[in-house]
Amino acid sequence: MPEGKRVIADGGLAGEATKITIATKSQPKELKDYIKLAKARQETLHTGFKSYNILSHRFRHGKNTKEKLKLHKMTVEAISTITQYDFENGHPPFDMPF
Repeated sequence: MPEGKRVIADGGLAGEATKITIATKSQPKELKDYIKLAKARQETLHTGFKSYNILSHRFRHGKNTKEKLKLHKMTVEAISTITQYDFENGHPPFDMPF
């Protein structure tokens, strides 16, 4: 991740404060609403991954751990590319209004 950039995540990842933004009670309502919407958009993407049925079963391809990790990475990248292509060609998850 580029220096100075942060991701939006849920409270389970709160330990990485310099890399992660989470919703807190002290934030303005507008910011909390933005974080909520961004997380919903991420879940839409994850639902798309689930539709390829790669997240609900054990990945059993490859002869050893190194090869399995390489093949799993390739699979996730391929599905990410297909999903990005779909987004760019008329099927985005939904727009962020902010």
